[in-house]
Amino acid sequence: MKKIILFVLLTLIVSGCTANYEITLNGDTVKEKLTIIETDKTIFDKELDTGFTIRESFESLLDDDEFSREEYKTKSLSSEDQLGVEYTSSSAASIINSSIVNTCYSNPKVDKDGNIVTINTGSNFECYDLYDNLDTVRVVFRTNHKVISTNASSVEGDSYIWNITKDSNKEIQITYDESITKPNYILYIAIFILIVILGISIYFISKKVKNKNNI
Repeated sequence: MKKIILFVLLTLIVSGCTANYEITLNGDTVKEKLTIIETDKTIFDKELDTGFTIRESFESLLDDDEFSREEYKTKSLSSEDQLGVEYTSSSAASIINSSIVNTCYSNPKVDKDGNIVTINTGSNFECYDLYDNLDTVRVVFRTNHKVISTNASSVEGDSYIWNITKDSNKEIQITYDESITKPNYILYIAIFILIVILGISIYFISKKVKNKNNI
């Protein structure tokens, strides 16, 4: 799969592209989403030496059986204002086994000391060396575990964000306690709303029955 991702990136990056990689660790489940976007709208329909337009080249990748693997599902992002491709996956595999992570970092590591887990990719981000026309890379890590330390560029709620530029090929480092998980506030809110709606419904039904009996 690593070779497939390499080939996809090499094929897609024809001028200036941005890559947004989101990885979510929820318990033992790892979800990935890689979005690659062509930034120059003026060349969306430019014809390549192969006789295909850039837009057609993006589309053709999604029809190739070689890319219809269980690990990643593909989706076309083709419109008047956007051109790109999206890869998603959900599995119980370790982050360290991710094909996308291993594409850009040669020696990522996961160290575990009891319940304390540290992910470290190493400092050499190789994708800029492989693809000259890759402009920016944004990595977003989310987890329901308690994060102890990180070198993220910024933090937005539960999102730990690294903006990796050509001039700043910093490593990704994050340490978390896998024994501690944050409450699922969305679930709690949904249950609260359901209880309120149920309570209101019971109140009006009871009132209607009471009024009927008083007649």
